[in-house]
Amino acid sequence: MRNNKMFTVDEKQKSVNKKVYNILIEMGQEVAAMVSIHRRSFDSAFKEGQDKWRAFSSRVNKKLGSEVIKPDGFKNYWEQKIPEIKLINGLGEIK
Repeated sequence: MRNNKMFTVDEKQKSVNKKVYNILIEMGQEVAAMVSIHRRSFDSAFKEGQDKWRAFSSRVNKKLGSEVIKPDGFKNYWEQKIPEIKLINGLGEIK
């Protein structure tokens, strides 16, 4: 491991991973709030969450010069976390 000013490479990567994960969870909570509080359809709310994630990943990846955050990471994470969600063309639908 190389030392960076404050972190070893592994520690820095863990810190970044945790921050990205927290953003992913916050965006998922926003989707849930749009559905329960604002009475939006799941499809509409999920699409908005996926669009926000793509914009976020695009901005970060462009700044870093490589794809470190997957553009479909939001969709992929929630498909794995909640198998009852069937995603069609980026839109969510409860089975």
